[in-house]
Amino acid sequence: MLCGVGLLLSGQPASAQPKRPLQRPGLGNEVEGAVWEYDATVQSKKDHLSGKIRINGRAVYQHTGSRTIAEKEERVGDITASTKDTMQIVFNDHPELDGRAVLEFDRKSGYWRGYFDEKGGKRWKFEMRRGDD
Repeated sequence: MLCGVGLLLSGQPASAQPKRPLQRPGLGNEVEGAVWEYDATVQSKKDHLSGKIRINGRAVYQHTGSRTIAEKEERVGDITASTKDTMQIVFNDHPELDGRAVLEFDRKSGYWRGYFDEKGGKRWKFEMRRGDD
């Protein structure tokens, strides 16, 4: 995924193109309604969770397969903190995820990786990658 690269407009030099703000790769804010597939495992790898979420701005929705953003999808969390290559997501209304994910962007793979802490105390290995809409 390329980030912050402008396309040349036909007949105009690159310096005459309108400047677009740089976007963090993978956060979902470069494409409204981006869908992310997640996988979570505990160290024993016996427990495994997977599914899809949609990130729209700072809101996180459970992805239902609908192409319309948030009309049929339930809001299940929020991005509470983010920097260039890190973010925290607090899940509070997701059926499987109840807690906080702390993630770092891996530029080599294009994945967000880190951990998910359940409110009950269990820590999961957590990974998100761009999914199909």
